[in-house]
Amino acid sequence: MILDPVPPRSPLIRTLERKRARAAATDLNDLALLRRTLARLPGPTDARALALVAGQCGASCAAQDAGLLTACLWATRHRGAVPVDSDWNLGRALRATPRDECDRVWRSLCTANETSLARRMSAAVEVLAANGVATDWHRLHRDLRSWHQGFHHLVLRRWCTGLFGHLPKGPLPADRPSDDTVAQAVRPPVRFENL
Repeated sequence: MILDPVPPRSPLIRTLERKRARAAATDLNDLALLRRTLARLPGPTDARALALVAGQCGASCAAQDAGLLTACLWATRHRGAVPVDSDWNLGRALRATPRDECDRVWRSLCTANETSLARRMSAAVEVLAANGVATDWHRLHRDLRSWHQGFHHLVLRRWCTGLFGHLPKGPLPADRPSDDTVAQAVRPPVRFENL
C-alpha cells in the first residue's frame, strides 16, 4: 500500500485562498486571467499569469508550470464558489463521484502526457465541481509539481490508492460524503499494467 502523507501547505494555495477571501476587484481579475490561460495550456503562457505564481513556485520551468496549472484549476473551480476544506487527494475525491464519470476521468488521467495533462486535469476538476466534491488543493499542487518533474507514475499510484484503496473504519468528517455515498462509490481493485 502506498501512503499519501500530508504535504506541506503550499504558499501558492495560501496566496490564492487569501485572494478569494478578500475578493478585491484586482484579485478577481487575476483569477480570471489564470482561468483564461488554462484554455491555452499547454503552449505559450501569458507572462502576467506566470508572474502571479512564479514567486511561490520556485525557479524551474517544471515548478512554474505545475504552479500555473494548479492556479488555473483553482480559479476555474472556486471563482464562483466558496472553497471547501478537504484532505482528500484527487483519487479519493473522484471515488465520491458517480462511477461512470469517475472511470472516464481515471482512464483519461492514466493516459495523460505533458501535452494533454492540463485539459484532462480541467475535466477532472469540472467533474468534482459538478458533483460537489472537494479535494485538497495543497496535495493537488504537490502532485502536479511531481508530475511535471517526471514522477507521474508516483502521482498516479497516489491517486490510485485514494481511488481503489482501503477506506478507514469510523465516522467520516462533515466535509466528506455519507457512508451510503461512499459504499456506492467503492469498486473492486483494477489492475493497470503500465503504471
